[in-house]
Amino acid sequence: MPTYPSTGYGYIHRGDVVAQRQGISVHRVRAFREKPAPDLAEEYVVSGEYFWNSGIFVWKAATVLDALRVQKPKLHDAVQRIAAAWGTPAAADVLRREYEALERVSIDYAVMEHAQDVLVVQAPYRWDDVGSWLALERMQPQDADGNTVAADHHCGIRTRGCLVVANPGQLVATIGVNDLLIIQDGNATLVADRRDEGTVKELVDLLKKKGLEEYL
Repeated sequence: MPTYPSTGYGYIHRGDVVAQRQGISVHRVRAFREKPAPDLAEEYVVSGEYFWNSGIFVWKAATVLDALRVQKPKLHDAVQRIAAAWGTPAAADVLRREYEALERVSIDYAVMEHAQDVLVVQAPYRWDDVGSWLALERMQPQDADGNTVAADHHCGIRTRGCLVVANPGQLVATIGVNDLLIIQDGNATLVADRRDEGTVKELVDLLKKKGLEEYL
């Protein structure tokens, strides 16, 4: 169940209960909703009708391949060519060639948003996205001003609600800032509004576009 209106997670709109197993509900899926805007995420949480999409799927290979064939035929054909070459001397070359040319799209967008007859099981445990900077905040204690600090941040004046991470020996000093992500790693530093955490992927794409991969 969502615990806050995250804009960085996908959501599953659940429908009717179709079964109960060991006290856990199994629902029909009405729709998959990817990474909503803040106001929409708030609506999802308030409605009580949505789960976070943890990205854990169970399916038959034939089922997902059929879905790819319908929704993403080029991707499906590439997968078939990789499969045909598997176990042959050409396998590595075919895999490399086909994979590099594939459309960069998640299974959520490619298949699940269009899928029919999908069920969702409520996960009765704490879940978080360890690929998220704010996950660190949820797993670590905060100081008196609500800051999560994994850095030499001995000089923070009027600093509240920030996540500060830096390499050992790298001093980070702040004055008069609230609700920021401040991440220093090697030769790169990120400063962002914590509400825009989900936009980091766009920043990564921009760096690649500008030929600045050395900072990733």
